[in-house]
Amino acid sequence: MIQTAGPTEGSRSPNAPTVDAGPDRVIGIDDAASLSAIIIAPNGGATISWRLYSGPAPALLTNPNNATATASFSAPGTYTFMVSVNDNVHAVAYDAVIVKVMPRARLANISTRVDVGTGQDVAIAGFIINGDSPKNVIVRALGPTLTGFGIAEALNDPMLDLRDGAGNQIATNDNWRDSQQQAITGSGFAPANDSEAAIVSTLAPGNYTAIVSGKANTDGISLVEVYELDSTARLLNISTRGFVGGNDNVIIAGVILNGNDNGTICFRALGPSLAGFGVQGVLSNPRLDLFDAQGIKVGANDNWKDTQKNALESVGLAPTNPAESALLVDLAPGNYTAIVSGVGGATGVGLVEANHLP
Repeated sequence: MIQTAGPTEGSRSPNAPTVDAGPDRVIGIDDAASLSAIIIAPNGGATISWRLYSGPAPALLTNPNNATATASFSAPGTYTFMVSVNDNVHAVAYDAVIVKVMPRARLANISTRVDVGTGQDVAIAGFIINGDSPKNVIVRALGPTLTGFGIAEALNDPMLDLRDGAGNQIATNDNWRDSQQQAITGSGFAPANDSEAAIVSTLAPGNYTAIVSGKANTDGISLVEVYELDSTARLLNISTRGFVGGNDNVIIAGVILNGNDNGTICFRALGPSLAGFGVQGVLSNPRLDLFDAQGIKVGANDNWKDTQKNALESVGLAPTNPAESALLVDLAPGNYTAIVSGVGGATGVGLVEANHLP
């Protein structure tokens, strides 16, 4: 004889538990990850359990049977933690959170030298700050200083506009001494020319855009830079859109990698895929060349599927167009330069990216 529960009894009864493992995050290997779940268990008496679901190495879990637990790591990489809630009546509730653990290496500076046009052809640099706390940075737009490095067509008077991920303006600057002079000078990164632009800001984790234009609709070559001013949250990415010209008027992206460990960086050069976002006159076939601080070429790519196809797909950064370029490289601390040009001397609007991976 089998006795069954009624339509609103047992596991079919109301008030089943729910759990939210919280947002994904990025931390340094020397930091501990606070795992904090939001649990609703109306029937009470629920059992909570955190466990490591996947990762490149074991993780040490402290207080795994509480809503708030702590995880410590011995190796960088991407870790997935699962939290379960069991009230012994309903089906067990599950949720997961991803923790990306970075090595002892960080992007201290990200910069791009780019041809700044007018209208839709201004330079647009996007960067990502990740972590659990705000980060203090300085963003600069240089022009006249570049003439000292042999650049004849430098932007005479750059203007800088800093916006958040929703497009809201955070700050704007024309001549750096006009505002924040003390903060900019104190940072140690004051521009050499008074007509250049700079903004110091403490930014919450998220996506940001720095737009560089020429005053009075002028054009020319500019350098847009982001420097970290503290060791809290991390700079994880820069992506700059601009016009790729011929000869010396290519896009040049630079990164400074600080720390004791190597860092894994994915550089990308996009062109054709930008047309899907309404960009006109895109670079039809970008090429990517990577150099170290001594000018030695450490990588090159024309079409991304020709090399590292599986590796790029595995990290989720494979370009959408086969004519675009990408390099996934393991770099020792130092300075590196990625140059985006057009195959066969072609010109057009391109995008260069540098992504720091765990």
